[in-house]
Amino acid sequence: MKSLILTFIVALLATTTTQAQWSGGSSTSNTTYRTGDVLIGTSFNRFNDELSIYDSGSPSMSITRGSSAGHLQMAVAGCTQCYSKLAYNANDVVLRANGINTGDLIISNQGSDDIVFTLGTAGNDSEYMRILAGSGKVRMSTGYMNTPGNYRLYVQHGILTEKVKVAVENSSAWADFVFDTNYELLPIEEVAFFVDENQHLPDVPSADEMVEDGLDVAQMDALLLQKIEELTLYIIDLNAELADLKRDIDVLKK
Repeated sequence: MKSLILTFIVALLATTTTQAQWSGGSSTSNTTYRTGDVLIGTSFNRFNDELSIYDSGSPSMSITRGSSAGHLQMAVAGCTQCYSKLAYNANDVVLRANGINTGDLIISNQGSDDIVFTLGTAGNDSEYMRILAGSGKVRMSTGYMNTPGNYRLYVQHGILTEKVKVAVENSSAWADFVFDTNYELLPIEEVAFFVDENQHLPDVPSADEMVEDGLDVAQMDALLLQKIEELTLYIIDLNAELADLKRDIDVLKK
């Protein structure tokens, strides 16, 4: 009977040791590995992950090169504004580069596939932003969206902003050339004929062209300014003709 009990205890200790110990030895210089899952903390609320970290407060994981180097940290906030001032909920998940000598936080996919950002519950999430591999174009849409041309950002449903500043490539792209003494102003009669034939101003895209090609804000602003400056020249010429008529009328009155 004693022999049976002793055998049972030895088997139990052997099983416990096998479950608790990783292969690789106790030396800190040896490689340590195991074939089963790794759980740090308790088994409470454990998910079916190969690596699970549980803490009832603020569970976190860090990767670092040392105490004087920056480190990558991933954590569940655990409290308001913990790990980030934008963590307003204790259940917010924070990914941050942290430390005194932290460099850039680089998110990179060095394969041939895109980087995709989604929102939603597990297995039922939806795409909201995608960085396209190869071209580097950024697409913000709920699903597929065409990305024609060589632009960098494509946004579905539009952009609402308080301010937009559009760069002009160089001075020749603006419309001050209209006031150059060598500028050939189209005679007003030809303008009237063109409008009658085409239902839009010369040099201005038609409605069909706008639908096809869209609106280049900088180019269109320069074009509208060009038409305003041309209109100003027409008014100046008209005012000069009116002044001549007044002088002629004054001569006739005398």
